[in-house]
Amino acid sequence: MLTNRQKSILLYLISHNKPVFGKEIAASLGISTRTLHTEIRAIDDSLKQCQIVIHTSPRSGYWITESDRARLTQMGLESSAPDGLPALAEEREIYIYFRLLTCDDYITMDTLANELYTSKTTISKDVHSMPDLVGAIDGVSLKISPKKGIRLQGEEPYIRKLISGILLYYQMQFMEYLHKTINHFYLQHGMLDKLYYILVNALLAQNLVITGPSMQLLTMEYFLFFQRKQSHHELTFNLDLEYKTLDLPFDEMEELFGLPLSEKDRICMFQQLRYKRFLHSSIMQEFQNQQMNEIANRFFLDLQKTYGFDFSHSSSLRDHIFAMLTYHHLTFRKRSMLVSEIRQNYPFAYEVACRIIPIAEEVLGYHLLENEVSRLAVRLVVAMDEIPQRKRTLVIVDSASYADLLRFKLQHYFSRKIDFLGTCPAYQLEKLLKTSSYQPVELILATTSLVYSPGIDTLHISPILNQQDINLLNDYFFRNNRSYRQ
Repeated sequence: MLTNRQKSILLYLISHNKPVFGKEIAASLGISTRTLHTEIRAIDDSLKQCQIVIHTSPRSGYWITESDRARLTQMGLESSAPDGLPALAEEREIYIYFRLLTCDDYITMDTLANELYTSKTTISKDVHSMPDLVGAIDGVSLKISPKKGIRLQGEEPYIRKLISGILLYYQMQFMEYLHKTINHFYLQHGMLDKLYYILVNALLAQNLVITGPSMQLLTMEYFLFFQRKQSHHELTFNLDLEYKTLDLPFDEMEELFGLPLSEKDRICMFQQLRYKRFLHSSIMQEFQNQQMNEIANRFFLDLQKTYGFDFSHSSSLRDHIFAMLTYHHLTFRKRSMLVSEIRQNYPFAYEVACRIIPIAEEVLGYHLLENEVSRLAVRLVVAMDEIPQRKRTLVIVDSASYADLLRFKLQHYFSRKIDFLGTCPAYQLEKLLKTSSYQPVELILATTSLVYSPGIDTLHISPILNQQDINLLNDYFFRNNRSYRQ
């Protein structure tokens, strides 16, 4: 009989109509390639009686023929493990987090391995990938002991902040599994849905509209806060004392869970609502405008102190930041195909744009998405290009035949950024720069190696100026704008 993990491997292969590399399968299940090879040999032994074979090739990976996939599908592959247990590494992490949240003592690796129908080594690997998320929340720590196991440690306000962080971190790809895991641990089926509609109706009555994913997160957070109260984990203080009176359905929620809410609980719940992504809210509009202005001002101040860029008077860039923060729901949970190209072509712009992430997270309480930051990076490139600058540039060539081609391409691509001083062979560079009558040079572009060190910014490019060189020069000009301070 196949184990739960072996069935997961088989289901993975059945879902692919072409060979899959072992590294890909192992990564998806959170196991090593060595463990995968062992499991596949065991699967092959079990399927011999059915005359079904897992084919393998060092160059192609693993695959099952179309006819065998059809036979396996007809045979059915129902898991021998209890329903709802995870197969992917991320799902196991979610399970372990919730297991820790429902237990005040240490949980051993053996216990988790038995509950998840997997090896102790796999659990250990999952656990050691978890401290990064826990470490992002001040006041909470993940205690790992070889003998005792693992446990969460921290005061209740920080634990509740961690709960929000866990939900936010995994919701993009594992929202359904989060919902399933909550029901698995708290055995209150239907309570989440009831709470969801109580909140939706109450907010709509006040013209408050929140994005769907944010509404689900808010419901889960409130549900888990009540579960913590039921387990006698009470708030002793709030992390943020700021509070705005809002008609949340506290009476209905208290009746649903049979628990009274303290003033600290109510403030905490409002704070979580404030961090969510609003589509429209007449009540929150002024408050959100204040937040966005704070983010933009702090971002501009940071860029001025760190890089010397002064964008404080750039109304177009400020408008772009407002639009990004207001309408981010339009790209929420969607991936932009241009992100990798933007990062590759404008790495410095992306680096600068990323500085808004911790500011927005501190003010708004959520992490901006990669594609949102990449769009800001593109706008920053434009804003930088609007600042006048020209570099006096000399080109060193190893052959006179390339001179005209380079001159044409450089003037075509960078007419606003360079004063083209001309070309010269490498052996004349030292003499040329020491000639007092020659114009000062700020940038040297060399198509060949230089023996003489000119003490001037030097970039090595191809004689035909390919796309990689154009990207290199674009990034150089962006970094070395005259308002930039190293």
